[in-house]
Amino acid sequence: MSGAYLIDMAIFGGVLWVLVPELLKKWGVPQDWGFVVFGLLGIQALTSGSNLGEGIRGIFRARTKKRKEAESALIAGDVGTSVLDVFAVPEAAEPVPADAPPVLEVSGLGVQFGALKALDDVSLRVRPRSIMGLIGPNGAGKSTFVDAVSGFLPQHTGKVLLEGEDITRKTPAARARHGLRRTFQQDRVPPQLTVESYVRFVTRTRIDYDELSDALTFLGCPSPEERLSNVDVGTRRLIEVAAAVLAGPKVLILDEPAAGLSHEEHLLFGQRLSRIPSRFNTAIVIIEHDLDLVRTVCTEITVLDFGRVLAQGPQQEVLDNPAVIAAYMGDAEMSS
Repeated sequence: MSGAYLIDMAIFGGVLWVLVPELLKKWGVPQDWGFVVFGLLGIQALTSGSNLGEGIRGIFRARTKKRKEAESALIAGDVGTSVLDVFAVPEAAEPVPADAPPVLEVSGLGVQFGALKALDDVSLRVRPRSIMGLIGPNGAGKSTFVDAVSGFLPQHTGKVLLEGEDITRKTPAARARHGLRRTFQQDRVPPQLTVESYVRFVTRTRIDYDELSDALTFLGCPSPEERLSNVDVGTRRLIEVAAAVLAGPKVLILDEPAAGLSHEEHLLFGQRLSRIPSRFNTAIVIIEHDLDLVRTVCTEITVLDFGRVLAQGPQQEVLDNPAVIAAYMGDAEMSS
């Protein structure tokens, strides 16, 4: 009735459980009416799919949203610019040297399930503040690669180095703390939370509200006060990316981040994604089937086929490779 998954509302429910009978006693009303009161509130929670706690929070969220919008409009009006410009995250001051060591280095990665080699001697290097595309046909081993590198599949051979440090045997949580984060293909954003609550839960750091709001606006996400239950699956994926970026990782692996978006939204997302490395000092490895998005954001591409590296290098060089065309894209798609 009060929202048991909300700490403050669980406490509020306990207070009501004690306060209502005391008030009925003080007013001389039979105690049985207490069961009627709680019964009606319980029916309301069951039929509406909400509860008293969410209702109270919704009121406060609406008031906070109006106040923030008024403050933002006032600031924008005073300086004659947009809110995004006022709270913009600055670009990285220094370019990455050409001889800079890789921020992520995977060497000799192998994963075997019985007699099946899902990955066979896979190696790649990701430069700082770069975007590498990891592509390949279905069953090529892309998801296995992500699971192994991020620590969710520890039974593998080879090494994983993050800024020169060996994290091969570390747990997923330890890798995340060291600066290696990932997203998932499946929607893992809990609908009970607000956008702000979810982002703060994922980042586990203190984030200024304006910085949070700016990052969400930049990636095309709803306002921090919006409930996740009110947004579609595609938008939740964007929110998941925003939360991962705001955690400040050194390397972020995005597993089909634009799933659920239209083709036009794919391209717009790509334009924003291409600026993330310099704005947030993060390197990105993106797994994506939309080749237009890959062309938009990736400077280098690694192609997997049957668990092995088929091609690797600059974007256009890889996409023009006849072996890649035959194994992955097909002649018709390349000609288009």
